[in-house]
Amino acid sequence: MNSFNILFTSAGRRVSLLRSFKESLKALGIRGKIVTADLNKSAPASFVADIRESAPPVLYPGYI
Repeated sequence: MNSFNILFTSAGRRVSLLRSFKESLKALGIRGKIVTADLNKSAPASFVADIRESAPPVLYPGYI
């Protein structure tokens, strides 16, 4: 089975949401990682994620 990664931008304090997604991936037997991208690399949700990245502010001209 292929891997199914999920990206959460502006993850902030959405710890419960990320935990639910991780549990669902596991319960369904789907391999994948939870990735967060947030302005603050120490955002609480980033510690629940498998991979955490920093991202520029949403209003930054180079933001995707």
